[in-house]
Amino acid sequence: MYRILYAEDNFENYKLVEFVLNKNGFDVKSAVDGLDVIDKVENYKPHLIIMDIDLPNLMGYEVTSWLKSKEAYKNIPVIALTADYSGNYEIISKMSGCIAYYSKPVDPVSFGREIKKFIEAHQENPDTQPLSEQMSKSLENKARQVHDLNKQLKEYENKFSGILSKLSDVIIITDRDFNITYYNSSAIEKEVFRKRYISGMNFFELFSCVDMNAEEIKKRLEENEKLANIDIELESLRGTSSFFLGNFDLTDDNEILISLREVSGDVQNFNTMDQVDKMAGLGVITSGIIHEINNPLTAIKTYLEVLKMKISDETLKDVVEKIDSGFQSIEKLSNSLLGFAKPSREKTYPININNIVKEVMSFSEYEIRRGNVNINFDMQDDIPVFNGIKSQMEQVVLNLLINANHAVSEIENPEITIETYEDDGYIVFEVADNGQGIKEKVQNRIFEPFFTTKSKDKSTGLGLTMVKQIVERHNGILDFTSDDKGTNFIIKFPRE
Repeated sequence: MYRILYAEDNFENYKLVEFVLNKNGFDVKSAVDGLDVIDKVENYKPHLIIMDIDLPNLMGYEVTSWLKSKEAYKNIPVIALTADYSGNYEIISKMSGCIAYYSKPVDPVSFGREIKKFIEAHQENPDTQPLSEQMSKSLENKARQVHDLNKQLKEYENKFSGILSKLSDVIIITDRDFNITYYNSSAIEKEVFRKRYISGMNFFELFSCVDMNAEEIKKRLEENEKLANIDIELESLRGTSSFFLGNFDLTDDNEILISLREVSGDVQNFNTMDQVDKMAGLGVITSGIIHEINNPLTAIKTYLEVLKMKISDETLKDVVEKIDSGFQSIEKLSNSLLGFAKPSREKTYPININNIVKEVMSFSEYEIRRGNVNINFDMQDDIPVFNGIKSQMEQVVLNLLINANHAVSEIENPEITIETYEDDGYIVFEVADNGQGIKEKVQNRIFEPFFTTKSKDKSTGLGLTMVKQIVERHNGILDFTSDDKGTNFIIKFPRE
């Protein structure tokens, strides 16, 4: 059985030729590059070598020249097989010592017969002028040096990638236009990055800089300035965001190295502390205001009592009673605000949420129905009670109903639906409107003190903040849903 050494760096091309030669009774061994041919020719002792011309490390014609310069190998016939159709390669191949030149793909019918004929009828080609042995040796040494350098480079590359993969920081490398060419495993661990990244995507399609745009960053990098601690935001598909401190540096290879350290937790803590500070300040302000209001209220209350005793005219008595009723509403609101500013000392009692709704409607129905708002009631008749403070529950219901009225103030056929029911041990109170909904980008801020999407004459930005605090004091759960068809606030209190 004739032995064929086939030098080919493309595995699919090799398997095709191997199949054709095996069918014709040849034993075929592969060599992946020129150095591999030199290493295998001694032990394998092939009857013929098929040489791809365009090989790594040493070109095919260089290996052929080396073989022809060696006494032990110069009589082994070599044929060139290449996908290059230019005449230059054919001339160079034959000058180096190849006895024939074939273009890929081979003819599966005739190729095996021709290879056999070359082996059996081979004679030394007197026209070949192989390179000198010294030059061939020099080529071999240089090729081995390149091979060793490539091997070392690969090891360093693997080591470098291993180091980057162990870093907790996200490492991203881009070209000069910020198109991503590399990212480490810490980037993949970020769910947001993994789900949104598409191969070749631009860095600024994923991330946004708080203080500067891509052009500004690029300009400063070109001025050899390293950028450190840039605020970076990565927004998820759900509208939530991750925050990073980013460092930008221009490398010697004209690439941009970006390292991102996530600080989302720190930002959240900062926002929480900021909200706590606002709440604390709000408590101090509210307490002071209520103290100033209560002084004249006390005097008014005293004068009203005197008037009740002194007035005998029934008409005037009726007027005084209405003034007294209005005064009591003011006093109740004052106490509610004071309860918001500091923990209430009122005792809790069993609360029927349906009764709270009815009482709120009795003194604020005009305000809630303002703008011809249609109100739908869907309240469970035998709803159980829960423990709570009555005045604070009235404040919750009133705020949600007024918010709903504002939400539907600019639409046709405005509607508010009030629903109460029992669900899995909770008393549920819902207020739904058919307004335009809360924009997704601000939904996570609606409970912040002083935050409002309404005009300043309609809102102070405290209503939902008060609702949230009161619900939490009652061990309740506050949630909401919102889209372009309306908003629905859901509050759950544990039943008694």
